[in-house]
Amino acid sequence: MKILVTGANGYLGSLFFAEFQSKYEVLGISRSSPANRGITQIDLRDRISVLECVRMFRPEVIIHGAAIASVQTCEKRAREAVLINTEGSLTVARAANEVGAKLILISSLAASRPGDLYGRSKRDAEEGVRAVSDRFEIVRLSMTFGLTPNTESRRPFNKILGTRCAGSPRGYDNTWSFQPTHTEHVVKVLDRLVESRAQGRVISIVADERVTMYRLASDILFPQKICQSRSYCDRQEIVVDTSELSEQGFPRCRYSNMVNRIRAQLAGCQGDK
Repeated sequence: MKILVTGANGYLGSLFFAEFQSKYEVLGISRSSPANRGITQIDLRDRISVLECVRMFRPEVIIHGAAIASVQTCEKRAREAVLINTEGSLTVARAANEVGAKLILISSLAASRPGDLYGRSKRDAEEGVRAVSDRFEIVRLSMTFGLTPNTESRRPFNKILGTRCAGSPRGYDNTWSFQPTHTEHVVKVLDRLVESRAQGRVISIVADERVTMYRLASDILFPQKICQSRSYCDRQEIVVDTSELSEQGFPRCRYSNMVNRIRAQLAGCQGDK
């Protein structure tokens, strides 16, 4: 089976690219310079290049993970956010149709109740995919945690890595509660989606507990000390019933198991004794 991964140099895309290479023929595309063999530099705003790439590779599945994932960056670069998050998703969906590929859109819980440009751009991407795609699944993620090949991006988990390496306290929000997503849980669900028939579902992948960033970082970094802050006090709280995952035939994730797995990952990193 051939799989195309967009955003293959990103925090999540680099994980998808690495994980599926062991089982499938995988091509990655990214607008940043390729960091690995098998990744081609293509900007989603270049519709012709995207279409030519898909026509040439002819994937059976496209995992579309490319996006501007930062709320702050979307607000600062609004036009670019729309072009990449929304219009780019439509470009990928139309290219998938042309070669008969199944599209797995990596979206966000923010699309369910958008309160900012990031959420609106992801909601519009979902609506666009529903309108134009022949075969698709929509995967909604919360703030996501776990070790991936990309430890340099400005994602929340990489901030935790930075705190761990610095060995000095940093501030983490203790006002906003959310159900985190675990990278290993995402891969398990995608494993099944890749092999199954597309049903046009919306699948929310989150852990079973609501926590703040302060609690999550404290649980992962314990006994290292961190500080409390109020950086997320204006965000909406979205509650997901994780029993829906079981009803859809997918595994669930316990928060305690997620923390234990991440702590085990970090303990196995080079330099730890």
